[in-house]
Amino acid sequence: MVNVFRRSEDVPAHVDDILAAKPRVVWMQLGIENEAASESLARAGIKVVQNRCLMVDHARLARR
Repeated sequence: MVNVFRRSEDVPAHVDDILAAKPRVVWMQLGIENEAASESLARAGIKVVQNRCLMVDHARLARR
């Protein structure tokens, strides 16, 4: 998984590097969304999560 902590407008500059790493998932943290980058990643078969906090979601799932 690649966890993205960059401004939404800065994400596209990292798409090539992310694609080269071939992660299964790209997680854009709370407040980070970029549809163009997400579409490029999804076309490569990478699952994309946008505008979600990994720590919050992990804690929520761990309580189940």
